[in-house]
Amino acid sequence: MRVLDQRREDGSHRVELLDDTGEPIEVVSGFLRFLGARNCSPHTLVSYAYDLRHLWQFFGERADQECPMIN
Repeated sequence: MRVLDQRREDGSHRVELLDDTGEPIEVVSGFLRFLGARNCSPHTLVSYAYDLRHLWQFFGERADQECPMIN
């Protein structure tokens, strides 16, 4: 899993969280696009992407455990 931070020719940024196969994790990418549309700094987008990567990994490590707040 990695964060893609790509500067485009027009000066815009593309920030996405990619899974282990290199495909975007759509729910995270959609959120990052939403923030980008609100004119958040590219540095903010990258920072959020790394934070969301850690959260996604945290959930993945606990996927087989029950969540008492939900169950």
